Amino acid sequence: MKWIIVILARLLAGCAATTSNVVSPTKYDKPRCDQIQRVIDSSENSLCRRKLDDVAKMLMLEGVPHDAGYSNLHGIECRIYHFRGFCLYLFLQRLPKGHQPEDLEAFLEPDPKDETSFDRWLYDRPPLISIDGISNPKKRMRLYWKEWHERWKELQRKSDEMESAASERQKLK
Repeated sequence: MKWIIVILARLLAGCAATTSNVVSPTKYDKPRCDQIQRVIDSSENSLCRRKLDDVAKMLMLEGVPHDAGYSNLHGIECRIYHFRGFCLYLFLQRLPKGHQPEDLEAFLEPDPKDETSFDRWLYDRPPLISIDGISNPKKRMRLYWKEWHERWKELQRKSDEMESAASERQKLK
């Protein structure tokens, strides 16, 4: 069951999900990974709709290096926390201070230049753990962006094919 969750997590987080990428417990910080998973599993709503500050305390993320990832959802940030042999994806929603995700007014765009004008909340997507056997954050991010680039090229190729097929159908009419 746990490996299914890992594979699903990789799919949702935009990483390749192949069983060959699942690494042995000796190649990642299994106790830390298990601790994070226990907190996620035991919390209400898998930590969703909680302030990032609270989630960071619960998961003990202070001092853990992180990078920005890709999110195709407007107003949602992807943050990738790096650990030995695995990473944690958090999807964050920026809301004006004093608002909660349930507030309709919260969907007004906070000033992106003023970090003090908003709070970050965990979005409706639970945190995802990806066990990749990589301990170097730079290497992980280099592979992450390389894979996204490949995905975009594939999407562009498919889009071009569809456009060409539509053009051919127009010529036949």
